[in-house]
Amino acid sequence: MIAGKTDSVNFNLFGERMTTLPVYIYYSFTQPGTVPFDAPPGTDPPGIARAWGAALVLIVIVMALNLIARIIGRIFAVKKG
Repeated sequence: MIAGKTDSVNFNLFGERMTTLPVYIYYSFTQPGTVPFDAPPGTDPPGIARAWGAALVLIVIVMALNLIARIIGRIFAVKKG
């Protein structure tokens, strides 16, 4: 499920290798960083919020692709009757 392991984030879409979204979620969750010194007590490290945000983006992408596939399937389905 987690393939294409790259440790860096590339902001140029057409240059070099780019980490996959599942790998980004995994590394953000397992290595979340440190909480800033002036943060209120009980604050999560910044990587945890990034991992949840990336997971939400991944779910939205999968849902959108599923809906598009269903619409295309309905349009090109064989008509009965």
